[in-house]
Amino acid sequence: LSWHRGKLGNVELVIADTNTLRSGTDHAGVEKADDDGTLTISGSGTLEAYGGQGGAGIGSGSQKGCSNIVIESGTITARGGEWGAGIGSGNVGNRPGVLGGSNITINDGDVTAYGGSEAAGIGGGLKGNGKDITINGGTVIAAGGKEAAGIGGGDSGSSENITITGGTVTAKGGSYGAGIGGGYWGDYKSGNGGKDITINGGTVTATGGYLGAGIGGGGIGMYDGYTNGENITINGGTVTATGGDRGAGIGGGS
Repeated sequence: LSWHRGKLGNVELVIADTNTLRSGTDHAGVEKADDDGTLTISGSGTLEAYGGQGGAGIGSGSQKGCSNIVIESGTITARGGEWGAGIGSGNVGNRPGVLGGSNITINDGDVTAYGGSEAAGIGGGLKGNGKDITINGGTVIAAGGKEAAGIGGGDSGSSENITITGGTVTAKGGSYGAGIGGGYWGDYKSGNGGKDITINGGTVTATGGYLGAGIGGGGIGMYDGYTNGENITINGGTVTATGGDRGAGIGGGS
């Protein structure tokens, strides 16, 4: 690995060979918390990143949000620790103003992301939102832990503005989580359990866990009028969406 730091905290991580990074408790394997900069990962090598308890595989540690991650290439496996997303935020807990994992873009590469318990594969950790996630190409596999989406929100986290324009994407939610969209409960405080999901191209396979939609809301995402699977648009591509028990293929969870 090599790191190059640019203006405003921008960092480029170049993968040149085979690398394994592990962190301790409360930290991510490759740590990127909220700040003004962007973490860009590129190269032709292999990276395995493991978060400690509360931390993401790639993203933020515990009690911190994560934004502005771009993956350009490489073979990458990111596994969150308990309550941490594979790529995105760590355990957000009840910290006010911490939103989760946002502004995550994958342009190419072979990317596999596993969320820890109650954390998304790509998106929010426990009680973290998954927002502004874009996949433009590559081969992407994302699996959420218990009560979390494959791509989107962690347990009790909302999911908004997920866009897929190309590549091969396989997303599987844990129990009560959507394949792509909301985690368990969506966000019971502000709603948006799987909102504004757009597929313009690529090959997409999305499978919801028990009570979760394939694409849309997680289990119990509609609560006292909060939304659960809203504004889902498919303009192109090959899409297979399978809901879990009591969940829609495309639309709302239980």
